[in-house]
Amino acid sequence: MNVYTLGTIAVSVVLLAACEDSGAAEEAFDQAKYNQFVEARADAQTVDTQVFATDLLTAAPANDTATLVGAFSIGSDGLPNDLEGEMSMDVDFGAETVSGSFTNAFLDPDGTDESSVVELDGSASFSGSIDMDRDTFYDSGNTQAWHIEASSTGTFTDVSTEDEATATTYRIDVDINGDFFDTSAIGTVGGVGELGDIASEGMIEGNIDVTTTTDTTIYDVTDGWYFVYELAE
Repeated sequence: MNVYTLGTIAVSVVLLAACEDSGAAEEAFDQAKYNQFVEARADAQTVDTQVFATDLLTAAPANDTATLVGAFSIGSDGLPNDLEGEMSMDVDFGAETVSGSFTNAFLDPDGTDESSVVELDGSASFSGSIDMDRDTFYDSGNTQAWHIEASSTGTFTDVSTEDEATATTYRIDVDINGDFFDTSAIGTVGGVGELGDIASEGMIEGNIDVTTTTDTTIYDVTDGWYFVYELAE
C-alpha cells in the first residue's frame, strides 16, 4: 500500500463463537457471493498500489458526483478475526456529502482457505460530509485531518445455521474518516479496467458488538480500513 495499509483487508479471521447444538441444519455456502467478494478485494488492492500520497486532491474535481467501489476491513485486537466485505460510496462534491454501504461480508481467515470462511448476512449504510479544505474532520486520535467524516451502524449475521435465534451477530457502530485522491492520469489497470477520476481511502473506528446465545461483548475497532475507486463510464 502506498498511502496507508490496504493489505490489512486480507486478514486473519476465524469463527468467533463456538457452535451450539441447536439441531438446526447448516445453510449451503454461497460460493458465487464469496467469489465476488474475493474479486472486489483483489481489484481494490490492485488499484491501491497505483495511488500515492502525492495524488491527494486539494480541490473538488470538475465532475460533482461519482460512485466508488471497493473493499473494507473492520477488526479489533480483542478478536481473532476481522469482518470484511465490499464497499460502495456515492460522492456529491456540490452538496459536500458522501453515502454508501458495507455489503457482502465474510469472516475470511487469510483469503486462501475457503473451508474456514464464514458467510455473513446483512449490510450497513453510512452517510457523512466532505471538507475539501481538510481543516474540520479529525479521527479519534486528533492527529490527522481528513476530507471525509461519516458514520455507520448495521448488523451482520452468521448464516451457517438456519436458526436465526442461535446465530452469532456482529453489530458495527463506526465512524469513517477518509481522503480523496486523483486517479485521472492512471488510465487502465490490468484486470480491473479503466479508472475514473477519483479514489478514496481511510480509516474506520468505533465498536463491534458480538452477540451469541449467552452474552454480548463490545470490542473497540483497532484495525479498520477501506479503499474505494471510480471506474470510467
